[in-house]
Formats: sequence, structure tokens, C-alpha cells
Amino acid sequence: MVNWGILFIAIYFFTFKAFVHKDLFEKGHEPAVDEKPDSDQSTTENELEKVHNLLEMYMREYQPYLKSDLTLHELASSIGIPSRKISQCINRRSNVNFSAWINKYRFAQWCETREGFPGRR
Repeated sequence: MVNWGILFIAIYFFTFKAFVHKDLFEKGHEPAVDEKPDSDQSTTENELEKVHNLLEMYMREYQPYLKSDLTLHELASSIGIPSRKISQCINRRSNVNFSAWINKYRFAQWCETREGFPGRR
């Protein structure tokens, strides 16, 4: 009796997952931005410069770093650039990972905010 119960639960689980993720079973499934296979060539310096400039402009204008749980994937989807390319740009240009790069903006914001308070030492 227990074996039939386990079998029923397993079938129910897989059916539910298939129902929720219908796109997994479609033939013309387009890979997500980060699933695209990489070309043999790495990102050129010119591309990295464009991504870097876009990131800097976006960070100044929209200040997404103020969101405490900001992720690389959220930033990538809001800008429309693959997260791998953003990560590569940050790593090469700033020599830090995404978290340290975001924290740089947060720290600069904190310093600017702190300067406005009288009585600081």
C-alpha cells in the first residue's frame, strides 16, 4: 500500500511541475539570455567599454544599489544585458566581484548622506 502512495505522490509531483513549466516541453524553446552558448571569442574590449559605460550611467541615474537584495540577474534583466557579460565587465574593469562592486556604490551613497549631518567628526 505504501509503494502505491509513493508512486502516486511522485506522479503528482512530476505532473504538477510539467503543468507549471509548460515551456520545458515545447519544441521551439528559445534559451534564456544566459543559456545561449558562448562563442569561441571572448568579449572584446570595445564591448566591455560599452557595457561599462552603460552600467555606470544606469547606476547613477536609477540607483538600483539602494535595493538591499539586488542580484546580478535582476540588474541584468533591468538593463537588458546578459548577466555573464555584466559580470565579465565588472571583473575585468574593476577587479572585484558583483557584490563588492555594488557595495562600492552603497558606501559612496552612505558617505554622501553622512556629510549632510551636522555634528559628525
